[in-house]
Amino acid sequence: MLELDKIYDISRIVISFENHINPTLVEASVDGSTWNTVMTIDGGGNEVKTYDDISLTAKYLRLSRKVTGAGNEYFSIYEIEVYGVESTTAPTIEIVDTKDAKAACKHVSDDDIRASVTGKNVSLYAWGWLALTADYETFGYRIDDNAPVFNDAWIHPAEGPVMDAVKSVGGTVGTRFKIDATVEDVAVGQHTVQYLYKLKDGTIVCFAAKEFEVKEATSTEPKKEYQAPINNGKLDAYHENGWGAAGYNCSVAIIGYNGYIDLGELDLAKYSKVIIMYGSDGSAASKAHYEANAAAHVIGLKTVTTAYGFAGNELNLEGDVAHVALVFSDASWNAGQRAAEIDLTGVDTKGHIYLSVHNPQEVQIAVTSIVFVEADDQPMSAADIFDLELTDTWKDISAKKNELTTEGTPKIVDRDGAKALDFDGTGSSYVKVSNADSLYDTIKTGFTFELDVELKAIAESSIVSNMQAGGYGFEIIGNKMYFNMHCDGSYVGPSFTPDANVRYHLAVTYNGNELTLYVNGKKVDSVVVGNNIRFAEEGSNVLVIGGDSDEQSGSLPCSAYIYGVRIYSAVASAAQVVDLYNANK
Repeated sequence: MLELDKIYDISRIVISFENHINPTLVEASVDGSTWNTVMTIDGGGNEVKTYDDISLTAKYLRLSRKVTGAGNEYFSIYEIEVYGVESTTAPTIEIVDTKDAKAACKHVSDDDIRASVTGKNVSLYAWGWLALTADYETFGYRIDDNAPVFNDAWIHPAEGPVMDAVKSVGGTVGTRFKIDATVEDVAVGQHTVQYLYKLKDGTIVCFAAKEFEVKEATSTEPKKEYQAPINNGKLDAYHENGWGAAGYNCSVAIIGYNGYIDLGELDLAKYSKVIIMYGSDGSAASKAHYEANAAAHVIGLKTVTTAYGFAGNELNLEGDVAHVALVFSDASWNAGQRAAEIDLTGVDTKGHIYLSVHNPQEVQIAVTSIVFVEADDQPMSAADIFDLELTDTWKDISAKKNELTTEGTPKIVDRDGAKALDFDGTGSSYVKVSNADSLYDTIKTGFTFELDVELKAIAESSIVSNMQAGGYGFEIIGNKMYFNMHCDGSYVGPSFTPDANVRYHLAVTYNGNELTLYVNGKKVDSVVVGNNIRFAEEGSNVLVIGGDSDEQSGSLPCSAYIYGVRIYSAVASAAQVVDLYNANK
């Protein structure tokens, strides 16, 4: 199928065939759902077919073989060229009011439509129940004035109490749906999405619309090093372009015995060490001053602006955090620069930090850089919010000891030397974490969610989820797996494209602003979502393993093997995620 970027009025088509023994049909569609045969090309061989004076409107074109029963019914092409102009004829879309259906059924509402999109790797999303009075064909969406798209809808007929509710408002047809509207090709800025269904007679109906904004994503990945400023504080001088007289050709802060460099607000517990590059003017006079009291010279960090002092006086240790000896440096960049490396292991000082020196009077120290190196990552502590253990049964071995209940009879199987919950996609069984709302306060500021899973099929479903007009969880939409969370009025989250029958270790971290997804230890996607989290509505406080929560019941069942589920209150670093993957692969 050939998808054009917009709807065009097409006037010319050129097809370069390698071979087409039997007749070939050219079909066209405006919406990718309803197709019309616009021409039939007689059989032939290696040739170029040109068709001028065509008059058709389409966004999608496809070729298909005309079945004749003569054998060898195939065609192959090298290239297809399409000529035309952008169509000014927009599809007719009827706007209807569904508030009566909304009053009786679960429905699409402001809470069920993503209203804000950050970055290019997420989608708009809608779900719900609708009561209709005519048979539907499919569901879809339209962004701004573009052509409707009907390729990503998931539809499930209404039944039981929901069908009773449909009938109570005069409906004859009820359906549950999910719509995923991609924004990969949507420009940054304000847009409108219309959610649609198409009836059997071809009528296209808009039942909900929402304005949304596409924003550029920004990363908040923590830095492994922090380079502190050297141009503020009490300095003798600051040379942005270098200190030529002393042989330094980079920015230099010159500090005397009573000066300091203001490093700003720092949490030193985050760092393993600080490396300070420094030197002097290399003069004979400076060298003589140094050699007179070499053992007394230090450079270090303080919490106050009062300096360590100068040679001949005792060290002023007021506010001292840590310091090392200051070694004399001859002039020149290559030979003269020295590194003072201060170990910060075990230092937990947090607040305003200053660099200070204890050196001879009339001697200036040239500081060229101050780099704080983050502490080596320690292994993650055990999952403290939820930790699923599978033996002959299932239980939570985290410190929370959450109660687990079931629907149906979940099955545990031995697979590749490990225990796994076996879900068949029919909704016959679920494992549920009761009172999941007791976890909300713990995880709302940050968490790590770890899932060990093998999908039997790529189908619209939820894997582990607590989403009901809010909440979070893993789900499959289209051919992608998302970790979605209701933030700032909409569902949003990172995703990747999985394969069936492949075991994946997934880890999602949330640091209070950004969701990051790792697959088998590697970062694959991240989305800035903010910190305005809405959890599942009251009465739907269960985290469902094998599906999603629908009040106290499971829904949207998956077809998958689930080997492990763990939730941590700590936000794992990239290195710690690798450790989690290696420990569980």
